[in-house]
Amino acid sequence: MNYQELTRELKDLAQLIKRQNGMAAIAEILAYFLFGLASFFVLDYLGHFPLFMRLFVLIIGLVCLFYFFKKKHLNKCTKTFSEEEVSLMLEDKFPEFRSRAISTLQFSNESQTGMMSAQLIEGMKEQTFSLAEERDFKLIIDKSGLVKRVKYLALASVLIVVMFALAPQSFSLYLQRFISQVEYPTKTKLKNIEMAPYAIMGESFQIKVHVAGVIPSQGQLSLLDADEDIQFDLKPSDEPGIFICEIPSVLKVFEFEGQIGDLKLAPTQVKLEKRLIPADETLL
Repeated sequence: MNYQELTRELKDLAQLIKRQNGMAAIAEILAYFLFGLASFFVLDYLGHFPLFMRLFVLIIGLVCLFYFFKKKHLNKCTKTFSEEEVSLMLEDKFPEFRSRAISTLQFSNESQTGMMSAQLIEGMKEQTFSLAEERDFKLIIDKSGLVKRVKYLALASVLIVVMFALAPQSFSLYLQRFISQVEYPTKTKLKNIEMAPYAIMGESFQIKVHVAGVIPSQGQLSLLDADEDIQFDLKPSDEPGIFICEIPSVLKVFEFEGQIGDLKLAPTQVKLEKRLIPADETLL
């Protein structure tokens, strides 16, 4: 080995350290992102958060990841170590160099030789080159940090794969829910809601809800009133999969929503009409 080969080895080593720092940063950021994605899937599935909240959480999460990257990894990913800095790492790993590596780099510049004997400098260089040929420079790179972060990334990836395998439709919809208002599939499926096109003032009004899938023992229907919400039971009929609610004495236009098992009924408005009185009755 000669001086040119030594400096080339040190430069290549500096680039290798920089690449490894970049790979470690990417692995850690991706691991945290996937862990966050998996965690929020559970929360969103249970809480059914609105779109603005999902977007807020996503933006806050990305901002935190960027801040974390900037604080911990940006300098390491952009910094290229000098040959002198790498030689100090080399001497720290291989104490037998005894400062010969850094001295070889410094004394190769004639302006820094001073009063030292040329023969002494050449002898030191030969010792450095001889030691360098017997050493694997790549051993100075500590790969434990990269390995640990790759393990985190692998664990996070396995978690995502398991969630997708257990609930493929729900997880696919979860990803869509960051850009659109879609709902998770329910175990109880709505077939249709059967009711008259309008209610008659002063008379009762019947609502029939036809469902399939998992059929619970009963459901609940709520009238959305400006003053208070009025609750009614959706009771199962003799026919399986049909729930009936009888609303007594309707006096005004109303809106209702309901829930049967994990199925939520969207708000629906019912119009109100007065009963038509036959002409012969008005004459009496």
